[in-house]
Amino acid sequence: MNVLEHINVQFVECLYVVTLGLTLYSVFTQTVYLYVACITGLYICLKVVRKKTTGGVAVKNKGVFITGCDTGFGHDVARRFDDLGFIVFAGCLKPEGEGARKLKSASSKSLHVVALDVRSDESLELAHEYVKKHLPSGGLWAIVNNAGLNIMGDVELLTIDLYRKCMDINFSGAVRTLRRFLYLHGLETLADCLRLEMRKFEFKRYEEELNEIWAAASPDVKVTYGRKYVDAYLAQQRASTSGGGLTTRPVVDALEDAVVSTRPHTRYMVDGGWFDPYAILARFYDYLPTCLSDLIIRKMTGCDRWPDYKKPKLE
Repeated sequence: MNVLEHINVQFVECLYVVTLGLTLYSVFTQTVYLYVACITGLYICLKVVRKKTTGGVAVKNKGVFITGCDTGFGHDVARRFDDLGFIVFAGCLKPEGEGARKLKSASSKSLHVVALDVRSDESLELAHEYVKKHLPSGGLWAIVNNAGLNIMGDVELLTIDLYRKCMDINFSGAVRTLRRFLYLHGLETLADCLRLEMRKFEFKRYEEELNEIWAAASPDVKVTYGRKYVDAYLAQQRASTSGGGLTTRPVVDALEDAVVSTRPHTRYMVDGGWFDPYAILARFYDYLPTCLSDLIIRKMTGCDRWPDYKKPKLE
């Protein structure tokens, strides 16, 4: 049962006015606890009012183009938008692969799997021609730039080729996609340029890349770090992914709101659970002194410490 369905908007608005008055009272009387409680109450009231008063767009005959739909978030977003009634164009790097086959079998006939490699202008042009040919009467309502690559490792260990590959997909790929598809929008321009990726789906790739990174490292870097460092780093990432989110739903919900809502947010911060310290830090990072933000990051990530083995002696 959705609790919001039973909440009266007028009641929440009256509660907001009362809470605002109490906030002003707490400022003049310097009552800190009342002030914090009132600010929290105002935030909750605003969230409830927005949720109750914001409508959704009519999705009939509207198209959505999504990149990176083979696995992970892109896969789930394509299925969600198909369930909502959009004409979905799901860009897949491997259109004949297992991920694309699962997507087609679990979706309606309105979903189109489109071969797409965002690094290739030729691939983008072929995808553009296909979408243009099958575009519904409502036009292209949204572009979701989901295709992305995440690389892990220290600056000295990562190769230049990996940096280029990451930029080519995450930045240049998004720009290429927008430049080619943006003019197709039917009613208004909406581009969600988020690079979303679930790490637990990609751990095998990380392991292969770390092995490639180590093989390509210079002799000096190998002496400085040692193979034990790479193995310990890999073990740390394996442990961190095991405690990650078990569902893509929070991210998919945020993307749905961005595309369907008549009053979407400018940016969406998706928490990883009821208490996500990384999301909290991201919200306040720009307002913290550098020394304090650095301290918090060091404590949370251990990026300034060697793993649990003896640090190599530098000659």
